[in-house]
Amino acid sequence: MLKYELSDEFLGKGQFGEVFKGRERSTGKAVAIKVTSKRVLAGSPKKEQQLRQEVALMRRLAGSCPHVVKLLDVETTAERVHLVLELCAGGDLARRLQRAPRRRLGPAAARRYLRHLAAGLRAIWSANLLHRDLKPQNLLLTHYDDDARALLKIADFGFVRQLEEGALAETQCGSPLYMAPEILDGKSYHATCDLWSVGVILFQMLTGSPPYKGKNALDLRRNIGGRVIVPRDVQLSKDAISLLKRLLVPDPLRRAGYEEFFAHSYLQEEDGEEKEGADDQRERG
Repeated sequence: MLKYELSDEFLGKGQFGEVFKGRERSTGKAVAIKVTSKRVLAGSPKKEQQLRQEVALMRRLAGSCPHVVKLLDVETTAERVHLVLELCAGGDLARRLQRAPRRRLGPAAARRYLRHLAAGLRAIWSANLLHRDLKPQNLLLTHYDDDARALLKIADFGFVRQLEEGALAETQCGSPLYMAPEILDGKSYHATCDLWSVGVILFQMLTGSPPYKGKNALDLRRNIGGRVIVPRDVQLSKDAISLLKRLLVPDPLRRAGYEEFFAHSYLQEEDGEEKEGADDQRERG
């Protein structure tokens, strides 16, 4: 008998399967279970390899940061593979934005979530990894519509790959709206592709939509580098503007690097502000 019981409650989709709510039989603890068909894997050696890689990388990152979704277990049946993950009851950031007034967050919530995203990225970057598919759908929240309490966690590592220092990756993947322009161009790209995605996500959290749009990937690429329109009723702080200008740079060699990103004033706590680490400890306790 499997240790974890699968329910019919659908939570979302990952790269290689659907995600359902489940529970640990012995304790009743709620979990998320990503279900992948072995038939699908058998028909695609590449997908099987990517799933194995996803499991290996999530195990490698396990416990490294509270802002990376934890892999709790892996179980198999005759027909399926189950990745048992920690449950993030608040859903994903994309749905949070859809529910928000004008599909945007307040400045404090956007800043808080970006700090969480930066902390998760630091763990990934420290392991010499690229996520390659950062987007609101892959950022999960621990609480439903409670931005003051929710922790943001990076999920779905189906596209993650190892990147040695100074190396370039060549496989095109990810979601076009959040893809760095060098990926849309089909060129080799550096680790800063994830930081372009961070800039798009931050802009969307603050304004209600991504900075660049298009009818298709080609049209989107033509628009990148053009004028970015901020709604008149949105007032961006100076440090938010400064960070966006360093992240949304089409040339990856001129884009902010990780050390610059992590040290930026937008991510620093202000005087009298509660430290995120204390908040994390309280959530885990």
